[in-house]
Amino acid sequence: MLWPDQQLLRQFKVDGRGADTGRKRQRIYEALDEQNLVEVAKDDGTIIEFYEEIDPKPPSERQLEYAEKLCIKIIPPKASFYEVSNLINQAIKKSLGVGGRAAGLKVPDDLSYEQGRDLEELLWCTDDGEKQIWRHSSLPTELELKNARAIGVYDITEFTSAALLFARAWEHLNSGDDKIGLAAWFIYNVYIDLASANVHESLLPNDPRLLVLGGEFMKDEKAAKSLLRSPTYLRFRTQQGGWSEAHAHASRTTLAYKQAEALIGREFKVYRERTDKKQPSTPKASRLKEENKDGCAGVVALFFILPLAAAGGLLWMISINL
Repeated sequence: MLWPDQQLLRQFKVDGRGADTGRKRQRIYEALDEQNLVEVAKDDGTIIEFYEEIDPKPPSERQLEYAEKLCIKIIPPKASFYEVSNLINQAIKKSLGVGGRAAGLKVPDDLSYEQGRDLEELLWCTDDGEKQIWRHSSLPTELELKNARAIGVYDITEFTSAALLFARAWEHLNSGDDKIGLAAWFIYNVYIDLASANVHESLLPNDPRLLVLGGEFMKDEKAAKSLLRSPTYLRFRTQQGGWSEAHAHASRTTLAYKQAEALIGREFKVYRERTDKKQPSTPKASRLKEENKDGCAGVVALFFILPLAAAGGLLWMISINL
């Protein structure tokens, strides 16, 4: 797992007094330098009377094992916890760069923490027995990036996967008590699914009309509960990207989806295209009208057929007598 590069902190043993109690105390603090030490001690409520620098915090056994797994062969004899942490980070970034390029991505040599963090989520690797095969999950579309920024999601890099982008959007909107924005976001993504290629791109997920629909949506208790049980990955497609995304797709069969679909149909007159060959069901009044037409046609047919049948019978009898 990648984490931010650690600043190389020094360790100090401090003798002093509590600022509130006046009692003697001894503490060990980590600081960048002596000036920073005074600030760290003050934040802890300690007045420094004497200090000395001691050996830095040593690396943990878990760190050393992980470093060996990453084939980090050279670790300085007195490397600190933070120095080993940074060595691990550099090894992970190098591996991600190799994997990302093998998967067809343009990866800079000097990855930032944010880029590396997202790239680590984006990539996945399989081993066919002879070599590793690197692939990456789906990246977001330009429209999905535009929509995420419209609702205030800015933690995005060129390696942010579509699934991760949707997860951050969901987390951003679900962080407070008011879920109307989350409902509007869900409704908008159902609209994208229904509209397909006919998406009205000027409509954004923070559109006032969608927020009104979101408020109406949340008043339906069952639909609201269904929404909060939905996966965060709001792409309603049968298959999307790599295996790592296969479990995450939102469903078109939930009560939340059906409620959103009904609201969209009413507000935007956007409906799902039928993919089956069956004709839509006929309303009852129209069906009765058709049945009445069939009944009239039957009466007219009998009006003509019965005399013809009678005439045919008469001719048959005459032929017999002859």
